Amino acid sequence: MALPRSQFWISYGLGACAAGFGVLAAWQYAVSREGLAVERNAYIQREIAKLEKQVEEIAGYGNAKTVYDAYVRTANRVRERSVVPAAEALAELSRLPKELVLRAASVEANRLTAIGEAASEADIARLLPALEQSRFIAKARVTKTAPADGKHAFRLEAEIPRPSRSPSPDKGNQK
Repeated sequence: MALPRSQFWISYGLGACAAGFGVLAAWQYAVSREGLAVERNAYIQREIAKLEKQVEEIAGYGNAKTVYDAYVRTANRVRERSVVPAAEALAELSRLPKELVLRAASVEANRLTAIGEAASEADIARLLPALEQSRFIAKARVTKTAPADGKHAFRLEAEIPRPSRSPSPDKGNQK
């Protein structure tokens, strides 16, 4: 049975509208997917930029470590060269056991002379082992003098070694 012509055109129009809506929906879907893809690409580009910045920063750490190492080497060299051995030797004497009392100390060139008192002979005997551990006092000799007022007097004579000039770590040992 054939449809009357008016119904045919109505059905044809409805079909065309449905097809148009289908095309419009497909187009909207494609546009939204394209927008999502553009948005996702922008997000990925931002993340790549962050990662590149982190890579540059990490690469900079290598340079910063090199600079820091150079700073440490320089600071160590300055500290080694700025040590005043005589002052350090006198500082070592100031850290003697409390049983030993220094009355006088003098430094001439690289010779140290100190005069002091101790409560006993044993205290004086402990003086040399304490001084042997010092970096700034070498070849120490203690002589006992006459006791005064129940105290045991002593005289200390020692050498103050010159600071060694070690080769700088960045040049190595060149022989």
